[in-house]
Amino acid sequence: MANYVRRIVSGYKARFRDDQTGVDLDLVYLTDNIIIMGFPAAGIEGYYRNKREDVKKFLDTRHGDKYWVFNLCPMTENSYPASVFYGRVSRHPFPDHHAPPLAILALAAREIGEWLNGGQDRVAVMHCKAGKGRSGTIACSYLLTQESTLSAPKMERSYATKDWAVVRAQEILDAVEVEEEELDNQANASKPGAPMPAIVEDAATTSEPAPLSPASPSGPASPTSTTQVKYAGPSLQEVLDLHTSRRMRRPSSPGDKHRRGVSIPSQRRFLSYWSLVLADAAPHLFWPLTPPASLPQVRLREMRIRLREPSGVKMNALRAVNTLLEVAGVRPGRKKAGRDVQTDELWVSLARYKDDFVGTLESWERHTRDESGRMGKRRPGAENMQVGDQGEQTLQSHFSDGKWDDSKMIKIFSHLSTTDVQVSQPADAEPKSRELTYLLHPIPHSQWVNVRQKIKDQGKASTVANKPADISDLEVNQVPTSAQTTPDTSRAASMENIIEGDGLLLDACREVRGKLYLGQIFLGWFWFIPIFHMTPGAKETAHFVLPRKELDFAVAAGGWVIDIDIAMDWIDPEESVDMASDPQRATEIKTTEAVDAVKEAEQLGIKVEDTLDS
Repeated sequence: MANYVRRIVSGYKARFRDDQTGVDLDLVYLTDNIIIMGFPAAGIEGYYRNKREDVKKFLDTRHGDKYWVFNLCPMTENSYPASVFYGRVSRHPFPDHHAPPLAILALAAREIGEWLNGGQDRVAVMHCKAGKGRSGTIACSYLLTQESTLSAPKMERSYATKDWAVVRAQEILDAVEVEEEELDNQANASKPGAPMPAIVEDAATTSEPAPLSPASPSGPASPTSTTQVKYAGPSLQEVLDLHTSRRMRRPSSPGDKHRRGVSIPSQRRFLSYWSLVLADAAPHLFWPLTPPASLPQVRLREMRIRLREPSGVKMNALRAVNTLLEVAGVRPGRKKAGRDVQTDELWVSLARYKDDFVGTLESWERHTRDESGRMGKRRPGAENMQVGDQGEQTLQSHFSDGKWDDSKMIKIFSHLSTTDVQVSQPADAEPKSRELTYLLHPIPHSQWVNVRQKIKDQGKASTVANKPADISDLEVNQVPTSAQTTPDTSRAASMENIIEGDGLLLDACREVRGKLYLGQIFLGWFWFIPIFHMTPGAKETAHFVLPRKELDFAVAAGGWVIDIDIAMDWIDPEESVDMASDPQRATEIKTTEAVDAVKEAEQLGIKVEDTLDS
């Protein structure tokens, strides 16, 4: 019965039935030396996930002391002592359903490579909670560093008995086909007048790397999740395809779709960034060995988000959660879209990983970087690093006490709010189908307090006025639990750099998460690093466009999204230095509307503080 429940929980993922140990695990050999599995659980959780004692039995029996476990779960999600696997455990934690800080891909890939290079019989075991997205992302980051030909496992131990029989049968069929082809070629060559085979010089082993398509100064950028980079190692698509073919169960019928292994677009996008770094095709200002005195910055001017106008039952369900017509006109000159158009407030929260966490990771990335410039290889003797007056430390010592991951790892630093809504009806659309184009601009902390309170108050009023049953039409359960409610991560006013009329200053080399809401309804989120979507030195505004399929969890209400256009400019270095020397200028808001917003917030009993719960 327990195995039946575990198979249901595994869903579309492949499992491994081991006749030698008699265990049935949510586990697969990605290659002969890479294992991906679900979390090794104990207690009640072990009833529907991999049972910890079964995992230990499997690894001990098959690999002895030649395996090393890489745990990707934050302590807030799940944990176990490293002693379970004899201390052979490394942690590289980041939250479920999210892209990691890019430095984690480099550090994990280098550590995996260092371990596997110690012997051909060694294996690296990766797990997160489900053993799919995060585990696949880290495994793919390592495989991208390899310069050898990528292939599925070849050893019998890497397959369950049934699967090995299929592999052997296929090898025999392939051998027969090759032999028949060679016989045909010999027969054709022996015929009179047959042409001599052409002599072809050896082709080059590498080709020019293709960098990520930068955002066009005059138009949208092309999607980047599947951007290909060819160099001595495998391409990103080859790595992703191998992971999918091994980790995901084959469709039961020819018409069924083979589901992706690394399916979250932002995780694939970050792997694309990493492939550019490995191919020496990343922007030259990204990850310099010696950080410059002034890091490159960009200005996020605005976002344009196109939605298909919700109608009928869907809109009634939305209004069952909140009615947000004309919420908080935060800027002068806001246009009205018309009474007959359902234009509820659309807003975006911007977040990134905690600065000290990323700073520590990037320091270790520079410390472990190989002097030859091979970004996927760890520098010899880089296991320890001098950390201030604390003496030498190891990377894993930073994760031993849960300092970085015993609470939320992501921090909101700013918001964008709707300043204009335009209505259009495409020529090819249905008669009653219209598109809404929301124009959003960054707003300062003081104004966000006001907007947020109105969103909450009107949401409560709408919930009372509508029947709870209507809410089911939005199918909220299709999105991650973390997205079903307004996030409670604190936001510090000191983290934002907003210049009235000019936009929001961002570190060009830092990760950013944009999370979309229509009122209090989650629409989706996306992670990106600005510098990978900017043309170096361009004076024109760059546009990074993401269609709905490139958003994470844009299901249910998120299905209304058509695309997102993010407009960004480079910041002149002199202007950037000026901002650093005068922080007050970056956050000072001089408009009457801002002052009125603060006063209104105070009248409502809202205390304007440096931190919020969303």
